[in-house]
Amino acid sequence: MKRFDAPLAIEVEIQGEKAQALGRTAHAFEHELERLRTFEKRVSALPLGERARLEPEHQTLRQRASRRLWFLIVHREAMGLRRHDDLYDAYQIPRSLLPNP
Repeated sequence: MKRFDAPLAIEVEIQGEKAQALGRTAHAFEHELERLRTFEKRVSALPLGERARLEPEHQTLRQRASRRLWFLIVHREAMGLRRHDDLYDAYQIPRSLLPNP
């Protein structure tokens, strides 16, 4: 007997595609966050004058990571995930990257 409440094959496929797309968005954010953290770790060992010289690059990396985070949040919300505290905790996202409320 066929269940009428069982998802159709196309619905299962669509959900799978959505999950894969969210994974790609998360991966892109992870990549930018890792680039930022690597840069910050490298720069933290430099003298203050060198750090100041590299500040424009630092700001660019921060903006890129923040933008990817925004994409991830929007993507999650489009899928019905409205709370992001678990995301912030899992990635240990610094408050300075969080979108303004």
